[in-house]
Amino acid sequence: MNASDILVETPRPPVSAHHAAKGVLRGEIPGDPTNWLSERERDALAGLRDGTRRDDWLLGRWMAKKVYIVVASRLSNRLFPTPRLTHIEVLPDFVNSLPSRPRLVVNGVESEFGISISHSDRRVLAAIADRSLVRIGVDLVDGRSVNDGFLKLWFTAQEQDFLSTQRYFAMRFWGAKESSYKALQLGERFVPSALEVRVIDDDVWQCHYANQNTSCQVELTPVGRDSWAVVATALPTKSPH
Repeated sequence: MNASDILVETPRPPVSAHHAAKGVLRGEIPGDPTNWLSERERDALAGLRDGTRRDDWLLGRWMAKKVYIVVASRLSNRLFPTPRLTHIEVLPDFVNSLPSRPRLVVNGVESEFGISISHSDRRVLAAIADRSLVRIGVDLVDGRSVNDGFLKLWFTAQEQDFLSTQRYFAMRFWGAKESSYKALQLGERFVPSALEVRVIDDDVWQCHYANQNTSCQVELTPVGRDSWAVVATALPTKSPH
């Protein structure tokens, strides 16, 4: 089965995605971590020695909690109150000793809502699925140029053919691959050439993951000059006739 066999029509995915400049987020974060990080989150932060990684980790958690509050307020009722920030935990997870997608824990209970975070030099992007058991992944990419060696190493023959006349799409293809891998991976390493991007229209693409014979719908949104937020949502595999 090739990538074109599993492309399916789908409505807009049930995902809340928000991005912000790092400088803005730094101005929002409370100075005392105990005001918004759980004990387990503070333990995870203590294990990060590199200053840049610590900064990105903090900004990503703050952004993710803000997005969760948006989702929770939309779904809120007497049985589903919006929790305190310290009761919204975004915890690391590992599969086969490799980092996996973050886990969202609310009021001590593992949430079925998918969550994903990405950082660039200037921005942070976080997304949470509005429905349970929806797998998502996000990435932030810019429009930097890539050389022929990069294309041959990480892109499929069909992608290389498309990019041969539209090279400016290369990093957006890369973002589609990385965000789809985040949504679909089960602990295996990232092999970009195992994911193939198909352009459906200007802003909605699909990305097929050969390792699992499944796909993601990918949406791209400009987030500034020559930069894009990429959100991938896992799709059901099309049943054979």
